Amino acid sequence: MLDVLHTLVSEVNTRGHISTFLKGVNISTKISNQEDVIYLIIEDGQIKLDSISNTDIIATILGDKHSIYSLITGKLRLRDGKKEGVLEVEANFRTILYLETLFILSKPYLQVS
Repeated sequence: MLDVLHTLVSEVNTRGHISTFLKGVNISTKISNQEDVIYLIIEDGQIKLDSISNTDIIATILGDKHSIYSLITGKLRLRDGKKEGVLEVEANFRTILYLETLFILSKPYLQVS
């Protein structure tokens, strides 16, 4: 899970159009599966990962490894995962939509040979 989250942060930081999407937003999200807990922190136009959170948790996402991977890579939408019961999500609707959009916008580009 950590590798795919690092890829997400890298994709966000290398795509200029996403930095506009991050401005003025402060969201601390706890993402966990059976083995790992990591915090995705969006703060002052920056996105970073941390093993602890020094801010209030705004959103919590819990699921198995496959579901979390699918979510972060943009293959599974957050609301769909919640509706299907493969993800447990605690956040207000606006935050859910924001995170869902972030995951979709930052999914890795496919390399075509």
